[in-house]
Amino acid sequence: MACRPRNTGLTRCTLQPVSVRNALPSPGVARALQRGNESLFSVVSDLQRVLRHSRMSQLEGVADRDPAYVVLSAAMLEAVRLLDLYAPAETTVVFWGETGTGKTHLARLLHARSGRPGPFREMAGGELLDSGLAPDQLFGHVRGAFTGAQTSRGGIIAEAAGGTLLFDDFQLLRSWQQYLLLRVLDEQLYRRVGSDRDAPVGCRLVFGMCEHPDDLVAQGKMLKDVRYRLEHCIVRVPPLEERREEIVLLAQHFLARCPAETRVTHGPQRFTKEAITALEAASYPGNVRDLKGRVKAAYLHAQGEEAIGAHHLPGDGRGSVRFDPQAEHGEKLRVVAWALWRTNDCVNTAAALLGVHRNTVSALRAELGRKERRHARGEDGFAVDAP
Repeated sequence: MACRPRNTGLTRCTLQPVSVRNALPSPGVARALQRGNESLFSVVSDLQRVLRHSRMSQLEGVADRDPAYVVLSAAMLEAVRLLDLYAPAETTVVFWGETGTGKTHLARLLHARSGRPGPFREMAGGELLDSGLAPDQLFGHVRGAFTGAQTSRGGIIAEAAGGTLLFDDFQLLRSWQQYLLLRVLDEQLYRRVGSDRDAPVGCRLVFGMCEHPDDLVAQGKMLKDVRYRLEHCIVRVPPLEERREEIVLLAQHFLARCPAETRVTHGPQRFTKEAITALEAASYPGNVRDLKGRVKAAYLHAQGEEAIGAHHLPGDGRGSVRFDPQAEHGEKLRVVAWALWRTNDCVNTAAALLGVHRNTVSALRAELGRKERRHARGEDGFAVDAP
C-alpha cells in the first residue's frame, strides 16, 4: 500500500533523512533540509515524491555524511511522533517490533531526546536466562552478601542512575525474573542483595520486545502484573516491508560504511539501477539488520567493480519483481505491495508494471488494506483483563 505521511505536528524531532544532497534535484527539498530542527513532516512529502519519480541514476550518488536516522514512511513517522511525545516525560516506554527493526536505536534516541544527564545502559533478556545471579546483576550486592562478596557492588540499575535502562528481548525473561521487576516498576524501589535498606530507582526504564505486551500475556510469556505496570506508552517499530521508501537510502547509508567496517577499501560506492530495483522488491525477514548484511556481502562480492549490480546481491536478496501466478500467496502480496508503492498506489499502473490484470492487483490490494487495518487495531486495542 502507498504510504503517505500525515502532518501530526511533530516539530521538535531531531531525526533527519540521510543526506541526499547529491541525489535530490528539488531546490525546495535542499532548502527544507537546511532548516535543521524544524518539522520533519514539512520535507517528507517532497522527499517521497522525488524518490518515487526521479530516475534511478539520480539515486546512485546518494552519500552518507554522518546522518541520523532514515525516516520517510508513515509507519516510521508515527513511531517517531510517539517517541518525541514520550521522551521528556517521567514514564516507562515500551518499543515492540520484529527482530532487526531498530528498537535499540530508537531507545537510544529516546534517551538523547529526554535530556537525562546520566548514561544509557542496556541489558538483554538473554543475559539473565538460567542465571541465579539475576538479582545481583540487576540490583547489586553489599559486602558479605554471599561467599566471595568481599566488596559492595552496584547492579545495572545503579549504573544507569540519572539516565535510561533498556531491558531488551524482555519476552525471554522467565516468570521469576519478571517478578524481580514488579517493585521496581510499581514503587520505583529496589534492594541490593544482602541489604536491609531500599534504594530509589534513579533511571528511566525502557523495554524492548518482539510483540505487543498484550500478545505476550496471551501467550503466557509476560506476567499480567508486569503488563499492568508497563502502562500504555507503547511504540510499534514497523518492519522494513512497511518502510520501502527508506530502503534505498538505508542501503546507501550502509554501503558508505562498508570500507570502514570491512577494512576493504576498493569496493564500489554506488548501486546500479537493477540492484536498486532488486533491493526495493526484496523480502527482509531480518528487517534493517538483514538489509545491512546483504549490502555488506554485495560490497565484498563487487570488489574492483564500478557499481554493485543485482548479481552481486546474495541469492535470497535478489528480489523478484515478476508476478508469478504459481508463487505462494505471501510472495504475490509482497510483489503487489512493491508495485503499488512504486506506482504511488495506482492499480492500473501497478498492473501494467507487473504484466497482470488490474483485477488481480485490486484484489490483492484490498487484502493488503485489511492486513494494514488489523495492524492498526492491534496497536490500539488492549486485550488484557482489567485488574
